[in-house]
Amino acid sequence: PPSSSPSDIPSVVPSISTEPTFISKAPSDVPSLSVKPTGAPIDPTAQPTISTAPTVDPYKEATIQISIPSQLVLSGFQMPTSQVKINTVLTLLADTIKARASVKLNSNQRVKSVKILSINGVPFNGSSSRRLQDSALIKYEIILEDICSTSKCDDSQTVANALYQSVTQEMRASIDDGSLTTAIVQSAQASGADADALLAAAVESGDFGEVVTTIIGLLGDFYPDWSGGGYCLN
Repeated sequence: PPSSSPSDIPSVVPSISTEPTFISKAPSDVPSLSVKPTGAPIDPTAQPTISTAPTVDPYKEATIQISIPSQLVLSGFQMPTSQVKINTVLTLLADTIKARASVKLNSNQRVKSVKILSINGVPFNGSSSRRLQDSALIKYEIILEDICSTSKCDDSQTVANALYQSVTQEMRASIDDGSLTTAIVQSAQASGADADALLAAAVESGDFGEVVTTIIGLLGDFYPDWSGGGYCLN
């Protein structure tokens, strides 16, 4: 039979935890680090890619080389006695002539070199100590190159003659209008005391000999064909 009065004690007593379910500890002083990088690292030792293809020198192709024997007369020229000054003066002259001869050349043409051969008949080889006269007849050689338009350089003499005319006309014009003298004096002023022998120099005249043509790469020179009136390759 049912009880007549309620019980003072519940039939089930709920369990009570005496500790919190989670106790937070002090935060870490060191942040956690990922053991795997987010991206591939860059190798600082990696070398740049270098092309193994050689630089092409257009003048290694079949090339027309022409030599122009030349001379000019300088007045007001005091030839130095010091060998160092002599070398400076003649190098300056060669460089100035080379620059003037290059003025009207196209991209396939170049002045390979200008060589001072002699002064007043005295050969210049970079070591002469002979006292030279105050005025000077300077003999020199202009060597030019032009790339052949065909593999056999069939029109080499025509091209050589045109190159000769272009360079010698420019040189004659620069002698006649005084611009070659101006260029020489300005170069001497810029070079200092070693070139003072040229400060009062003036180009009085100039002349050019017949062109000599050589075909580089075909291993031959063109000479007059006395029987046919043209040129033959030797």
